[in-house]
Amino acid sequence: MSARIVKPEIERFLQDDSPGVLVIAGKWGVGKTFAWNRFLADAKRAGKVRSPYYAYVSLFGLGSLDELKAAVFQNTVQAAEIGKAADLDTLNGVVKSAPALWRKGGTLARLLPGADKYLSNFEKVGFFWIKEQIICIDDLERKSRNLDLRDVLGLISYLKEQRRCKVVLLLNEEQLAEVEAAEFHSQLEKIGDVTLRFDPTPAEAAEIGINPRSKFCGNLRANCEKLGIVNIRTLKKIERMAARLDEELIAFDPRVLKQAIQSVALFAYAKFHPDDAPSVEFLRSLSDYEAQFAEAQGGQPSHPEWRAILDEYGFAQVDEFDSVILQSVLNGHLDAAHLQGEAKRLEQRLIESDGDRSFSEAWELYHDSFEDNGEIVRERFIDAIRKTPKAISPTHLSATVALIKELGGVENIDDLLAGYVEARGDEDVDFWDLEESTFGEEVRDPDVREAFRQKFETFQERRSVSAILIEIGKKKGWDPADVEFVSHQSSDALYLLFKTLRGNDLRRAVAGALMFKNVGNPSEEMNRITANASSALARIAAESVINRRRVLQKGGDVAIANQEVPLTGA
Repeated sequence: MSARIVKPEIERFLQDDSPGVLVIAGKWGVGKTFAWNRFLADAKRAGKVRSPYYAYVSLFGLGSLDELKAAVFQNTVQAAEIGKAADLDTLNGVVKSAPALWRKGGTLARLLPGADKYLSNFEKVGFFWIKEQIICIDDLERKSRNLDLRDVLGLISYLKEQRRCKVVLLLNEEQLAEVEAAEFHSQLEKIGDVTLRFDPTPAEAAEIGINPRSKFCGNLRANCEKLGIVNIRTLKKIERMAARLDEELIAFDPRVLKQAIQSVALFAYAKFHPDDAPSVEFLRSLSDYEAQFAEAQGGQPSHPEWRAILDEYGFAQVDEFDSVILQSVLNGHLDAAHLQGEAKRLEQRLIESDGDRSFSEAWELYHDSFEDNGEIVRERFIDAIRKTPKAISPTHLSATVALIKELGGVENIDDLLAGYVEARGDEDVDFWDLEESTFGEEVRDPDVREAFRQKFETFQERRSVSAILIEIGKKKGWDPADVEFVSHQSSDALYLLFKTLRGNDLRRAVAGALMFKNVGNPSEEMNRITANASSALARIAAESVINRRRVLQKGGDVAIANQEVPLTGA
């Protein structure tokens, strides 16, 4: 039963003055509790809640009927405070709002024979006051073994028949033990007035679970709907991840965040719903060329059902930017520096492709017809690699070169790749290091891998001061010979180095230069590096307010950034 049907049924139940029991059943995670709370709050705002009091009680962890009774009283709030967590203030407000009833309950506790044995505390006396209110009982399937199902259902019947309460029971029938499930259904016929099966559509789940006030709401809802996600818990996890991405990507082209939202929804779906979603391993293996290569070898593309999902979703391949997001989803935390580095590269590719859509148009020509135009498609790909190399990521380059080879090849693949490498010559060493890269395994074409290996070796051969410091900052380790070499670099040399580097190279070089300040029993060479690096950073911090902040953010000591050095620039 969709939310469109459940919501008006709940409103009718709340507006009716007569007591009753409403059962809302549904699978784990579809958002029964979340939806009930939202629909109840909506009804309160619309003036459709008749009862003056409300209590929400989870059976999770409750071990006896007395604990359940106490929990009902403890969690009772006035109708005006629906949506507020019960606490001492709400309890005090409830007692003050009905002093006559409270006094009657206290009198009853004193007069009943043996009352001190079973009404020994404030909460138990308070339960006698409960009447004509709404009570939501959740997590029936998670109750303690010591709390008998018949006792719970008996109390619900008592609250309805004797206390004229309106009781809402939320549960996942699939998780009830087999014996208890039979008992539950037997008793439900006696006490239940309305039973609703909550089974929201993906669109309804997204509307319920995703905050409409977030600026990425529309994009996130559309992606989650396409994937068919109805689990509210998963939607809230994806929303939190999306909010974190939004924080880090706010300064980039909006299309970068749009891709991030699409990717994080898919990767979270794969992680949290492995029985329904494409597997993480399958997503990592994707390329535009993989299916065609399998067919050419006489095989069949793997997992056609997953491919159908991804085709509808508009997702073809995990690129370098996506890889950072995928790893963040799997690890449970975000590598902000790595994300921003790849975001910058993605933004550059987008800007490059804005001026010349040769590469995307070549893939459109490949995908969008059954014409016998393989030679034309091949030439378009070759032309795109030559004209827009900065718009093509390493993984896309690998997939494209592999397809070019199958469509007839190119006269000199080495020249084509040499042109790509030369055009990307300003990339840092990490770009070419496929062995350490998170996306390196997805660059599969042997000629592309060889071109990257040769370029990477040019960095290794130079072994400059910057390369050594970057490596120390990256690996948090060092070679004694490297320490000796860097220790001979003056403060002025390190100053010029820090002023020249950019992005991840700068962050890692600064971290490498300051690595030894916290080392126990540092050598003389280590102390010299720390002193010279600190002096260089102090000089940079003194140049401007913004550089002072930058030095602090990159690990410079407060004492370095705030020392009394005249500013040489505004």
